[in-house]
Amino acid sequence: MAGFGLSQDTAFVHTYGGDSFEEARCIVPSASGGFILAGTTGSQQDQTTNAYVLKIDNSLNCSWYLNQGGFGVEQLSDVVEDADGNIIAVGYGSVNPDSGYDVLIMKLNSTGEVLWQRSIGGDGWQFADEVVIHPNGGYLLAGSNIDMINGNDALLFYLDSDGNVLNEFYFGGPFQDEFRFLAVHDSLIYAGGSMGTSDTTECSWTVQLDLNFNTIHADTLFTYDKSRLEYMDFHGDTIFTLHTYYIDSINARGSFFSREEFGNLIWSFDGNNFEAREIRYNNNLIYLPGTNSLFGLGGTAASICLFHNDGYFLECPSFGDLGDDGFSAMSFRDGVPILVGESNSYSSFGDNDVYAVMLSDSLVNGNYTLDIQHDDCFALGTWQEVDANHPSIKILKGGIQVEWNHHPISVELFDWLGSRLDFETNQRQVFLPTSAYSSNIYVLRITANNNVVSQKIFLYGQ
Repeated sequence: MAGFGLSQDTAFVHTYGGDSFEEARCIVPSASGGFILAGTTGSQQDQTTNAYVLKIDNSLNCSWYLNQGGFGVEQLSDVVEDADGNIIAVGYGSVNPDSGYDVLIMKLNSTGEVLWQRSIGGDGWQFADEVVIHPNGGYLLAGSNIDMINGNDALLFYLDSDGNVLNEFYFGGPFQDEFRFLAVHDSLIYAGGSMGTSDTTECSWTVQLDLNFNTIHADTLFTYDKSRLEYMDFHGDTIFTLHTYYIDSINARGSFFSREEFGNLIWSFDGNNFEAREIRYNNNLIYLPGTNSLFGLGGTAASICLFHNDGYFLECPSFGDLGDDGFSAMSFRDGVPILVGESNSYSSFGDNDVYAVMLSDSLVNGNYTLDIQHDDCFALGTWQEVDANHPSIKILKGGIQVEWNHHPISVELFDWLGSRLDFETNQRQVFLPTSAYSSNIYVLRITANNNVVSQKIFLYGQ
């Protein structure tokens, strides 16, 4: 890896992964130095996906990793570090391939050893997207509860430091509701995401609660055919807010973001064709990491857009090649952006790898020379075998990949009402595209020789 003083136009790129699918959904700085990433891995096991936690140092080199899973699917979506240096990671998982999904939360020490792991569920399927430390102790989790009978609700859990549920709350109406963001600011809990206003439309919304979970305010913030609050960044009385949207009639995606002071809108900006995942303010600059559908050479590109705090656009470089690449989250090292997500443009095995890019300066510019290095990292941690008697089902970005002990298989995809949406026959590895499908429950029917398996799956955030 080249030295950090080479050029202001050098971007330092590391990919991490094995012979299958990996992605990172979040990154946080560690008090002991370096950064903690969490997401998903499909490497080192023959079936499904496992929870993946990766510690990297300040130069993006691997320190340790955790590949933790069982017979079903485990995926992580958020991570925090507490005052004692312990790591709390959340997401969702299934006990075995035939079960539903429950909230997954695990607590690790500073070297990656699992202290405890919990599954939290009930009727329906439960997913956790965000975790924060409660000021009075314990952890807050936000996500969604999928229930086809009683409707989908946004959920909020309050857990003690040992992972025991102290309180649980459900928010929403008769349609599809979810939380995708959670924060504590100025003695208030902010939870946000999307609220269904009909069977086909969703609008961004936030709920504000006090620390005793009394609702102070709920607000619908932004709407197209489908819109969702993704992130809020708080700086005193100034709030930067990010939404993503989708307009069915013209097949358009984009991001809408704004700055408020003392509750008053100062400016807003509509970014067509760019889907940001976070909005972060640092040193009078606004950073928006995400995915750009216009500048990928063969698919989507990972992008970081830069704005002045007055709302003036500065730059929006893209990173990637012929594959699909995207940034999911970001942090800073001495004011310099570090971005993480997934990439198959630079994978050693032709599949998605965790993707980390560190820029050489805080002021993003239009062109970079890429200093690329790949680390498999798997010699540094532990992993758990899964049952090889079940088909391998991997829910990837943009599609579903299915295998079953290298036999020719047929795969059918149904919606939850039983209508067949797609199928492939007599292939050893099947890939079904899913980018056209909304977040919901679907059923896969997999046939190999005389064996037939029907598996419920959840396509999330497609």
